[in-house]
Amino acid sequence: MFLINQLKILKALNADSSTYYDEKIEILENGYSIFYDDICHLSEEEISGDDCKFVLDILDCYRFIDDFIYLSKDEEIKGHSFAFFKGFDGNHETHLMVFARFLIKTQGKFDEQQKYLKLNDNLNSHGSHLEKYKKMIEICEKFKFKEKATKEIILEILNA
Repeated sequence: MFLINQLKILKALNADSSTYYDEKIEILENGYSIFYDDICHLSEEEISGDDCKFVLDILDCYRFIDDFIYLSKDEEIKGHSFAFFKGFDGNHETHLMVFARFLIKTQGKFDEQQKYLKLNDNLNSHGSHLEKYKKMIEICEKFKFKEKATKEIILEILNA
């Protein structure tokens, strides 16, 4: 119903395209479901809930690391090769990379990652770090809410 109303409004605003909108309205009003994709183009590649959770978990882990770096100013950790989030492989993990960009850039979540976007080529790591990230998350989950971050804990996460 809402979509039909939207199409009627668009038809009124675009009189020269009225037959186009009439067709879309008729499809919806009569339930011609085979043509729904002509009206509403959804992504063909849906990201799974597990993949979304994985992205949220690794970004949360990096928030834990970034908070420690900010508070401690520890040079060894700050200089570690994984001290900032590298992102995901743009060729093979595109759905993860795009979701991370959505969280950071569009939704404004994990705002601390903004400062790294030039360093990590806008979250494109150009190689996979999935196995490392999984190990990092596993270690991070053990400590994140249970203990205050220490240099040893952060190094254990970064060296996973």
